[in-house]
Amino acid sequence: MLKKHKEKFKTGLIHCADDFKKKAQTLLQDFDVNGPFTSAVSADAALEQILAMRQLLATMKEEENALRSNLGIFKIDQPASKDLQKLERELDYIQQVWEITKEWEVHWEEWKNGSFKTLKTEVMENTAFALFRKLNKLSKELKVLRSESLSFFRGTEEVFQALDDNQVALSTMKASRFVKPFEKDVDRWERCLSLILEVIEMLLTVQRQWMYLENIFLGEDIRKQLPGESSSFDNINSSWKTIMDRFVKDNNALRATHYPGLLDKLVEMNNALEDIQKSLDMYLETKRHIFPRFYFLSNDDLLEILGQSRNPEAVQPHLKKCFDNIKCLKIQKIGTTQRSEAVGMFSLDGEYVDFTHPVLLEGPVEDWLCDVERAMRWTLREVLRNCRLALKKMLTKRDKWVKEWPGQMVITASQIQWTTDVSKCLATCKERGDKKYLKAMKKKQVSMLNKYSEAIRGSLTKIMRLKIVALVTVEVHARDVIEKLYKSGLVDVTSFEWLSQLRLYWEKVH
Repeated sequence: MLKKHKEKFKTGLIHCADDFKKKAQTLLQDFDVNGPFTSAVSADAALEQILAMRQLLATMKEEENALRSNLGIFKIDQPASKDLQKLERELDYIQQVWEITKEWEVHWEEWKNGSFKTLKTEVMENTAFALFRKLNKLSKELKVLRSESLSFFRGTEEVFQALDDNQVALSTMKASRFVKPFEKDVDRWERCLSLILEVIEMLLTVQRQWMYLENIFLGEDIRKQLPGESSSFDNINSSWKTIMDRFVKDNNALRATHYPGLLDKLVEMNNALEDIQKSLDMYLETKRHIFPRFYFLSNDDLLEILGQSRNPEAVQPHLKKCFDNIKCLKIQKIGTTQRSEAVGMFSLDGEYVDFTHPVLLEGPVEDWLCDVERAMRWTLREVLRNCRLALKKMLTKRDKWVKEWPGQMVITASQIQWTTDVSKCLATCKERGDKKYLKAMKKKQVSMLNKYSEAIRGSLTKIMRLKIVALVTVEVHARDVIEKLYKSGLVDVTSFEWLSQLRLYWEKVH
């Protein structure tokens, strides 16, 4: 009995440890999002928020210690929460910033609102320099995110805000008549801040291009197609990692951004990345020239396709962007080999059409997509030809005929037949001088629509119902056209009323 309760207690503690871990992560994330990281918050409000967070942190630590103690009974080692340790460090850091800010605001209000006669310039100068020294000791953390062996900047808004605030403070000092004794120092700091801003902006520009191109040049296919650009990117990649490693080792903004030749190096890297991007665009243009439907795709989608050209299944999600109403191809392996072939196509509605001959999916993706497009056209032409011939044999049984052929072919074949029938009817009416033949044709059209209506009311699959509904829509319009021709009294195939209609013909190519 005791053993059973012991296991239950142990399991409960393990679950509590997991819940505590999630709770600590949520607390850190909440602080990152809602913490006092903007100048829109007053110093007093920020310090109150930090104090409240410290009290919450203390409660969490007590809970953690109790958990670790209880788990220790079962000889389970529970490491200290890294999220809580990180939160504590960030609280220490941000509290120092706001304490310095409050101290500055107190002095600034005193100097701004005090009597001019009582201002002591020497005290003002000493106070300003003391604040400068405090800020200089406090590392201006450029948030560098490490991922495996890579590093990149994030969350630079606080840095830009700090730079703006410091530049405004320097401008205010320069506007004072008492700036003369330390004018050189103010000018030096102004130049330093300008360089920091310029370097960080260029770093972000280079980082944005590097991150985009890095994913592209990871693919072996692209590297083979663009060997020169790949080599150039490898050199830039190496330089970028060196720069990032330097920022990781020393995250002080002043020292890190004043590294000799850093700005010139970043400008050079940016120009090289722009040249690589231009070469990449030209490469993509050659692919689009071979298979023009690639113009429907963004560069990112096209690069994804080109990078997966050996895997036809990876190309499938992009087919609906290249071909209207095509969901995917039916792909199968050839025997026991790794080679693939496409044997048919599915529409977005789920309708399937077999290719007249399978298409080998091998070689450059743009080449076999051209083969697929040709197979689609050839297949649809053959299916349409057979569909027309079947319709001629089943003119009185259209409700059965419509179920045996793809929807697109049914509508097209029906329109071709309608155009042929109306042309013959108009010729007969003109020859015999009587428009009653148009009236007879309208009756046939109404009879056919009634059969389709009966079919719709019956039990049909989703695809079949969609097919017949689309066909009925077209046939209703065809009925209205016949009625319009009958009422107008025009019985000539060259009349405008007839020529203005959408007419489909099947022309034999010799």
